[in-house]
Amino acid sequence: MGVETLLRRIPLAVLMICGLAQALPAQPKPGYSPSSSHIFPAGGRRGTSVAVRVGGECLPPDTNLLVRGPGLSAPAVLGRRLPHLGEPDQRRKPTEVPITYPREWETKITIAPDTPLGAGWWRISCAQGGSGSRPFLVGDLPEWIESESNSRPATAEAVTLPITLNGQIYGERDADYFRFSLKKDQILVCDVLAGRIGSRLDPIIQLFDSNGQRLDAQEVRVGTDPVLALQAPRDGEYLLRVANITFHGNAACVYRITLTTRPHAVYVFPSGGRGGTETAVNVFTMTGSRSLAIRKQNFTLPKAAGWFRPAGTSGPQLVVDDRHNRLESEPNDTFEQAQAVELPTTLHGRLTSATDKDTFRFTVRKDQRYTFRCQAVPAGLPTLPVLVLFDGKGKQLVEAQAVKDPDREARIEWKAPADGDFQLCVRDLRFGSRGGPDFLYRLVLQPARPDFALFTAADSLNLVQAGSSGVDLRVKRLGGFAAPIQLAVEGLPEGVTVTPLQIDKGKTSVKLTFKATDEAASRSYPLSIIGSAKIDEIEITRPLQSRHLGIDSSGTSAGPTGLDRFHLTLCHKPVFRLFCLEAYLYAHRGTVFPYPMTVERLNGFEGPITVQIGDRQNRDLDGVEMIPFVIPPGQTEGHLPIYLPETMHINIQSQSQLYSQAFAQFKDQHGRQQSVLVLSEKRNMLRTRPLVVKMSAARPSITADPGQTVACQLTLERTTNFPGPMTIKLHETSGSQGFTAEPVTFAAGRSTATVTVQVPSDANARRATTLTFRATGKMPNGFAAITEAKVRFVPSGTLEK
Repeated sequence: MGVETLLRRIPLAVLMICGLAQALPAQPKPGYSPSSSHIFPAGGRRGTSVAVRVGGECLPPDTNLLVRGPGLSAPAVLGRRLPHLGEPDQRRKPTEVPITYPREWETKITIAPDTPLGAGWWRISCAQGGSGSRPFLVGDLPEWIESESNSRPATAEAVTLPITLNGQIYGERDADYFRFSLKKDQILVCDVLAGRIGSRLDPIIQLFDSNGQRLDAQEVRVGTDPVLALQAPRDGEYLLRVANITFHGNAACVYRITLTTRPHAVYVFPSGGRGGTETAVNVFTMTGSRSLAIRKQNFTLPKAAGWFRPAGTSGPQLVVDDRHNRLESEPNDTFEQAQAVELPTTLHGRLTSATDKDTFRFTVRKDQRYTFRCQAVPAGLPTLPVLVLFDGKGKQLVEAQAVKDPDREARIEWKAPADGDFQLCVRDLRFGSRGGPDFLYRLVLQPARPDFALFTAADSLNLVQAGSSGVDLRVKRLGGFAAPIQLAVEGLPEGVTVTPLQIDKGKTSVKLTFKATDEAASRSYPLSIIGSAKIDEIEITRPLQSRHLGIDSSGTSAGPTGLDRFHLTLCHKPVFRLFCLEAYLYAHRGTVFPYPMTVERLNGFEGPITVQIGDRQNRDLDGVEMIPFVIPPGQTEGHLPIYLPETMHINIQSQSQLYSQAFAQFKDQHGRQQSVLVLSEKRNMLRTRPLVVKMSAARPSITADPGQTVACQLTLERTTNFPGPMTIKLHETSGSQGFTAEPVTFAAGRSTATVTVQVPSDANARRATTLTFRATGKMPNGFAAITEAKVRFVPSGTLEK
């Protein structure tokens, strides 16, 4: 008899509340809005269709998917929920810190043959809310999607270079191994994308030879992501190992790695030049040793300012501007050594040692406004510039730090108090402790040019029907620009308004408030928000730049860090609320406890509601499971079956504080199919009692040849709380494919039983695996009791170490 069948037979009256506590102290509740966590694989090759797993939290079935970018397309609605694929986790003491359990959903993304290389974007939404955008990368190399289990060198997946690897560190025990061949002196480049695509993975990347000896590889960092290079010491096979720096692996720990033997440019110096000129740059590439190779190249830069990548090249782009460009020259550490420059100019410099600082002297005119700005180029280098302005006598006037600026730019807007010479010093924030040849910067000194830019810290906003919601808009005013800025919002749906539509004079921030009527249609709307103002009697416009979710902690991304599209999700007004009794209830470990749940139906909704385990928890679940159940149409009460495994830890947590969630589907007043998912507003509080029954195996291991049967004797240790029968089944687990067994029963009061296991005839019988037997019975009060025993299967003729 299955657990679900037993639960259907449990009368609600048998629920025994053994004691109620006083009102429990409030704890911060997990977030209510749906969110995306990852996509796997995180990209694909041009001209292919890629089956992907979209990960998120608090997503109901039939969540909407929006994919944006030239040549990218996907179904408008996510497919079925996919099963867990991760490696089994080790048993650990549970923690009392917030933890999430992302789920994955099936879909497919089609990439046209002419799709530009780089980042496209995707996001999800439902009637409960929407998420920010995440990158989906388009490449031109063959793609490989890892498959478990490849967590040991012996099961490493063989790949051929060049290739792009896509994987997940999915579980505490997970580590991914890949095997490939190199010729002597070939330079392997391993470029890892994790933080730069918004992954939760903090990667550890290691290279080994065919004997398992770890190899010392050259490593640089792009933002938080490592890039490795190895010069092969000999012909032969090599191994790549990918793991997480912590043991908290889950579905959201995705990565994308390119393995090639072509030169990899880390940076160029100088980082650009004046438009329309021929510029000589040094390209620094990885060699597999401690140093970088330097190759000089000449490029003819386009006249238009902006980013430029020469045809047929890879690596960092060049910055093109309309100023004179020059290199800083040493020595220039002191005021006496200050390098003289004329404004306007762009300086390309480097802080080659921990005590290096660069000083520049220039002449200004009284009351003239000037802009000085310095940043690391390309983004992802370790440089954290600090700018300090001094007068001619060495008195400090102004200081700016890149780490304090949202755009990672040390910027000074300054009005000269007098004619004369002034000095600007550039140093790193960690002056005295860090520096090096890769501590590059680009410094612009020029008379102020009035301008502005608009930013938000997120590219999405949720707004409920008949409600209001706001987003903070940051104004970056440049060159003394202080005039009012007019705002235009394109794509705003009927029934939604936004205020204010003007940013007042001198203001550097404003809160945009969106309001919706009760009749506004619930769905996701892409918006364009554009600011306009007059500068020198000329009307200029600047689109809003919104931050997406594919940016690492250093501010580095695999694509641009700002998007010109802002997404408004108009949420449907609530159709139900979910509650439970937030008081201490008691249940035995190894049983299924029917926890009372209640819904409050709102706005005329009478449809079915499915209750399940929450994706977001305030504490570790410690193995607890919730069996989904449906509250039928029109009803408001039911019982959520909560399985408390016998392996739960004791005296680690004072009690299990669980969150459940529920979803429903319906058609709204506009005839649109909607899906909502809400979190319980109360916690399922359970304190555990000792076991009532425990099954174990007479022998820890069994052995047989392929196709044979083997007997496994099981014993049952009973308490007086459990006198009844139990049905034993072979429980399906990872690695037990092909093994079968007919169910047998522990008769009432009996403590022994024998299960006959049929060993498969295929390759599954030729490797050791752990078989799990599960016994299910019913306690006198009607609750389900469950106990498990594990037996190791060892193929005949093998000796397991």
